[in-house]
Amino acid sequence: LPIAAESYGPRFARLAETVRANRAALEEQRFAAAEQHVEIALQRGDRGDAATEARQAETLCVKGNDPACVEAARKLLRSSHGR
Repeated sequence: LPIAAESYGPRFARLAETVRANRAALEEQRFAAAEQHVEIALQRGDRGDAATEARQAETLCVKGNDPACVEAARKLLRSSHGR
């Protein structure tokens, strides 16, 4: 949330923290789903679809400001190209 949650009291601060945690969990689930889609596409031999899924995973990781996730997504992208 763009506002200082603490300035609205402890109940609001807890709610804001819960929202942040839920958003982070959702991003992790989306990345895991994208990773599975990459692997399924590779098993089908569809490198184009695998690359598309890997790029979407990378976008989620960048948006989530998670360097480890970004590197994992880039590794997926490289594997989708057969490297």
